[in-house]
Amino acid sequence: MFKKNIFLQNYCPGKREAYGQRKQELDKLKPLVKQRTSIPGEIYQVDRFETWWNKNLATAVNRHHDGCCWVHLIVYDQESEDVKVFPPTNLECQWWGESKREQHSYLSSAQGETNWLRGMLTSSSNPILLIHPSCNYNYASFNNLVSEPYVKIDYSASTSDFKPLDIVWVKKQGRLIGIPLLKYFHVCVYLGKGMVCHIHSPSGKKNNGAKTDSWAEFLSGRIDLPIRFHPVVPFKHKDKIIEHIAKASVNKYKLGKYDLTGDNCEHFVNAIVLGIYYSQQVDNNPNLAKTSCRLTPGSGHFMLGGCEYSNNGKGSTIKLTDEINTKYLGEFNNRVSQDFENRIEQAKSSYIPTDRCVVM
Repeated sequence: MFKKNIFLQNYCPGKREAYGQRKQELDKLKPLVKQRTSIPGEIYQVDRFETWWNKNLATAVNRHHDGCCWVHLIVYDQESEDVKVFPPTNLECQWWGESKREQHSYLSSAQGETNWLRGMLTSSSNPILLIHPSCNYNYASFNNLVSEPYVKIDYSASTSDFKPLDIVWVKKQGRLIGIPLLKYFHVCVYLGKGMVCHIHSPSGKKNNGAKTDSWAEFLSGRIDLPIRFHPVVPFKHKDKIIEHIAKASVNKYKLGKYDLTGDNCEHFVNAIVLGIYYSQQVDNNPNLAKTSCRLTPGSGHFMLGGCEYSNNGKGSTIKLTDEINTKYLGEFNNRVSQDFENRIEQAKSSYIPTDRCVVM
């Protein structure tokens, strides 16, 4: 059923030499992929490539028991040394974004899909929209979208584990009028070098808007270890995340405005890093919408009533394409500090792998 690619052998000496080198690399990669992944059947072809977000990627074509072959994406996470396969099984996802994921009878047909996929992932600013099984037309819960293996979630991370542009949750305890002593998670974007960006509304004080703070200040008052959310497959381009952090901080985004169920610190951070204006905490605590606590702009008082819908009426499921393509952060003025943006970029580049990993 499969036709071997033998035309290069009879083309010219230069082509024959390149074919020989390619065959040697393939002979090394095929058993390695079989050993490190759960892709079923025979591994027929592996092609390594790199993008702006990861320099250790590969497409793999496997021959299933029925004689047909499928295309898979392999992502090597150098930080954890994990090899992740998308989709995890042959039939879990039938789409790459808006394009059909095909079942191929011939290798040449599968090669066309691998070439297309590598090109799309290289140029895409939102790689998650090509990879997640709910990326195209499906509505899904936030927990389904922001989950392993697309996002690494670490509940016991040490301070040294956090990397720039990670989302961080830290558990705290406070009292709100109308709500008894409340345990909640405060959320930030880690910027690197001991700095964070967040929207902070201290009890009894006016909301300060988006601002930068020290890591120590963010962790103060915590009652448990911080939780780390690290996108393995980016939802947004890092340059756009950095731009939005800089603009939000310089312009004090949401100054004097805070809505516990529709516009809180988690909404802000998720919009910055993931492009999703949504709060998992609000969805997990429907009583917040019933109590409907809202901080009056310019004051430090919560008043009952006023929050008709939690998460701005979105309900328990959202459509990822709609979220990412909507400008929830609005428009900023141009008073943006380029120096501030450069500092975040330098911190971010300090941990991005610059060379291919020897494993992949």
